[in-house]
Amino acid sequence: MGINFASFLGGMASQYNNIQESARIDKSRKEELLLTSDIRKDEADYTSNLNFLNSKKLAELQSQLAIDEMDAQYVLDKQLATVESDIAELADTTFSYWGKTGLTDAGLPELKLRMEFSDSVLKGGTAYNTQLAQINSWNNESIKWLKANDVETYNDLIQTVNGVFKQADSASVMVSDTAKGYLRKNWFRGLDNIQNLEGVGSAFNTFIDENIKERELNDYRKRDAKYYDDVALILSPDGETVDTKPISYDDLAVSAGFVDKTTMFKNVEPLIGLGDNAGSSDPNQIAKFVKNLETNQISLGVLQFSSEINHLQELSFDEIDSVAPAFYETMVNKIESVNANLLKQSDATGRVAKLVNLEDIIYVVNATARRKEAQYGDVIDITTNTRDMKGTDWKYNDQDRESQFAAAGKVKISISQLKNNIQESGNLVGLPSFWAETIAKVKSTGAGFQELFTNFKTLENSGNFVDTSGKMGSVFEQMAQFQADANGADKEAARKAEREFLKFSIAYQLAMALQGGSGGRTISDQDVDNILQALNMDTLMKNPELMIAALDSIDEFSTGLQQMSKWDRTSIKGYTTAKHSQGLYFAQGKIKTTEDLKNSIQSKGVEPGSSSDSIGTQFSKLKVSSNDLFKSGSVVVEPYTDKNGNTHTIVYFGDDEKFGNYSGKALVATADMRTEFLNGLYKSQNVGDKNKSAYDEYYGLSSINIDPTNEGLIFNPVTETRVEILLK
Repeated sequence: MGINFASFLGGMASQYNNIQESARIDKSRKEELLLTSDIRKDEADYTSNLNFLNSKKLAELQSQLAIDEMDAQYVLDKQLATVESDIAELADTTFSYWGKTGLTDAGLPELKLRMEFSDSVLKGGTAYNTQLAQINSWNNESIKWLKANDVETYNDLIQTVNGVFKQADSASVMVSDTAKGYLRKNWFRGLDNIQNLEGVGSAFNTFIDENIKERELNDYRKRDAKYYDDVALILSPDGETVDTKPISYDDLAVSAGFVDKTTMFKNVEPLIGLGDNAGSSDPNQIAKFVKNLETNQISLGVLQFSSEINHLQELSFDEIDSVAPAFYETMVNKIESVNANLLKQSDATGRVAKLVNLEDIIYVVNATARRKEAQYGDVIDITTNTRDMKGTDWKYNDQDRESQFAAAGKVKISISQLKNNIQESGNLVGLPSFWAETIAKVKSTGAGFQELFTNFKTLENSGNFVDTSGKMGSVFEQMAQFQADANGADKEAARKAEREFLKFSIAYQLAMALQGGSGGRTISDQDVDNILQALNMDTLMKNPELMIAALDSIDEFSTGLQQMSKWDRTSIKGYTTAKHSQGLYFAQGKIKTTEDLKNSIQSKGVEPGSSSDSIGTQFSKLKVSSNDLFKSGSVVVEPYTDKNGNTHTIVYFGDDEKFGNYSGKALVATADMRTEFLNGLYKSQNVGDKNKSAYDEYYGLSSINIDPTNEGLIFNPVTETRVEILLK
C-alpha cells in the first residue's frame, strides 16, 4: 500500500505546531504562576513586616506608659511618705529632729535627740545620760551641713543642746553608779566625739565649767574658808566616774618643790604656747597646762625638769638623734634628788609627796613635742617627707612597730602568768605543762615540740634568721632529740625534755618579739645563741627564786622592746617622743640587747623575793603587791604623828575587797613591813644609796607603841574617809 508523504508530513507539521503551542501555553502559564507566587510572597512579607512594626511600636508605647505610671507613682509615694513623716514627727514629741529631709538628700546621718522620758527615768538621771550618749553619737559632717545650709535650724540645735546641759543635775555626774556616771575620761582629754562636734563641744565645755566646776569651786571655798583657784575633774582608774578636787596653785607649787605659784608658772612658760616652741606667759594657758598634769595624775615635780624638757623640744628634727646619752643619764639621776627634796618638803608641810617617775617625764616630753616643723622650705608633719635627711638606710614600718609592741606584750603576759604559777605553788612542779598550755596550747611536751617546730620553721622560711643552716639547724636537731625523749620510756630524759621545752618556748616568744612582724628586723644568730645560753634550765628549774629572777630579766627586756616600739615614728611628734623615751629608759641601765639579757640572767647574787609582783612576805600575806603600793595607789604608806608627838609608819588600804579585813582600814606597820616597803620603794623609784637615808628618816619608826584608843579616827588618803587605827 502506498504512503501519502504529503499527507503524512502535513500531519506531522500540524502535530508539531500543536506541541509547540502547548509548550508556549505551558510556559506562559508557568510564568503567570511564578508571578502570582512572587506577588503573594511580597504580600505576605509586607503583611508580616507591618504586623512586626505595629507590635514593636505598641510594645514601646506600652513600656513607656508603664514607666511613666511608675515614675508618677514613685513621686506620689515619696510625697506621701514625706507628708506622713512630717505628720508623724509633729505627732511624736519623743524625739526632736533637725534638717532631716536635707540631710537625707545629702546622704548624711540624721540628727535627732530624745526629749521625753518617764518620771522614773528623769528622777534617776538616766535621761541626761541617754541624751549625752545620743549627742555623742552625732555625725560632725551633718552638723556642718546644717550650719552651712540652715543657720536658723543649726542655732535651734545648739540652743537645745545648751538646754540639755544646763538642765542636768551635777549630782548625776558625780555619783559612783556607772549607769548614771556617763561622763568618760576621753571627753575631758578631747578625744571623744562630743568634744569635736561643731558648736556642741564648746557648749559642753561651757557647761562643765559653769555648771559643775564653778558650783563645786564655790562649795569648796565655803567649806574650807579658803581661796581656791580652780577645780580639777578627777576620774576613777576605770574612767567610769568623776569627782572634783579643789586646786590652789600655791599649794601645788609648794608640794612640787617650788617656792610659790609664780615660780612654778615661770617654769611652765617655755613649755607651752600656741606656736611651736614659742612659749607663753599667759596665766590662763599656764594654769590649763598645770591642771592637765594634775588631772592626769602626773607629778608636778616634773616641772623641775623644765629646762631639760625645753631643750629637747627645741631640737630640730635633724638634731633629735644627736642627743648625747649623758644628757639622758643626767635627767634620770636628777629624779633621785628631786624626789628627795619632795620628801623633805612633804615632811615640813605635812602634805603627801607625789614623787616623779620616768613616765611623768615622758608624758610631758610628748605633750610638748612639736607636731609640725619647717624643713628645707617645706612644712612637714610626717617623717616620710624627711627620710632622705636620715640617710638611705633609715626605714621605718609603723605596722611592724605595732606588731613588735604586741609581741613583746604577749611575752610579758606569759612571763607574768608563769611567775604567778611559781609563786602560788612555791615550787616548779607541773610547770612545763602549764607553760605548754599557755604558749603552744598543747597538752603534752611531745606535741609542744611539734608546735614549736612549725613556729620556728615559719620564721626560718620567711628569712628572719641569719644562719638557718648553722645555729637554727642545731636548734632543730636539739628539739627533735628532746621531742623523741619526751615520747620515750626514759623518765629522766622525759623530765629533761620538759625543762627544755620551757626554754625553747620562751626563746620562740622572744624571737617573735625581736622580729616584730612580717617585715621586721632579722633575728641574728647571736640573738638566738644568747637567749638559749641565758636559759640554762638545768639550773633554773632547781631554784624557783632564781627562776623568778630570770623571768624578771626577760620581763625587763620585753619592756625595753615595747619602749622601742611604743610610739609611732611616722609623725614628727611620735618620732620625737620615741627617741627621747628610749634614751631616758636605757639611761637607767635597763636590758637593751640579748647580750644584756644573757649577762643579767647569768649574773650572781640574785636575792630571794625580788619579784616585781610581790614586795615581801609580810605584804604578800596581806595580799598587797608592788603594783598596789607604787602604781595604782590602792595602798599608801605614810608617816603619822600621834597625839603625843610620836611618829609611826601607817599602811592605809583602799576599799578593794581583796585586802579582806583590812579593806579601807589603817594599820600600824611592823618593822618587817617598813623594811619591805622601803626596799620596794628604792627599786621602783630607782633610789640611789646616797638618798636612802632621807627615806629611812622620813619613814621612821617610833620606839613608843601607839595607843589606838587615844587617837580616835584618822584620815585615810586612799578612801578619803576617817577610820580607826589597827594594830597587827
